[in-house]
Amino acid sequence: MTTHRWILGAAAAVALAATAAPATAQSIVGVRVFHLGARGGVSVPQGDFAGTDVDGLNATTGFNAGVLLAITPPALPLGLRIEGSYDRFGVDFGDVPELDGVDANWNILSGTVNATLAVPTAGPVQPYLIGGVGMYKTELKVSDAGSSFSVDDTQVGFNGGAGLRFRLGVISSFVEARFHTTTIELDLDEMGTTESQRINFVPVSFGIVF
Repeated sequence: MTTHRWILGAAAAVALAATAAPATAQSIVGVRVFHLGARGGVSVPQGDFAGTDVDGLNATTGFNAGVLLAITPPALPLGLRIEGSYDRFGVDFGDVPELDGVDANWNILSGTVNATLAVPTAGPVQPYLIGGVGMYKTELKVSDAGSSFSVDDTQVGFNGGAGLRFRLGVISSFVEARFHTTTIELDLDEMGTTESQRINFVPVSFGIVF
């Protein structure tokens, strides 16, 4: 009788393990790794990009918008974020009478690949670091009296910053600030002389990830 009960107990244990194993595997496999999101906010020019002196590019505070694909492996603090972004800045001509009525803006299109490092926390708010590299197309567009012209250049750029992620179940939100730096090669005359100008700016963004 004892042997019979032991066999029944072992059979029941095997049956429970067999039914539990697929459920456990499903919970692991069911963890979402890929997340889509969008963000937007204010972009602030820095350094010579915002300067109004002879070396400045006269950019003023603008806005940013972007889409992203976040890759977050389960149980790991490291992740990957691929982003496409658009930043737009105004231009301050100061009190130059000759430029009265001229409309100008700086447009920056960028595609970046970024690493993220989450800081482990128990609460719903999670700090993280982010940084990466990408390509930046910088354009200056000027319009006046129905006519317009533009100059643009595409260069490698870098970014780095930090943010806070707010867990909201299947949806999460975040707020972050990052420093971006790239360059633009400006043609100075018809002889092919160029000058490299540094483009620095800080987007402060709010985003949602699904």
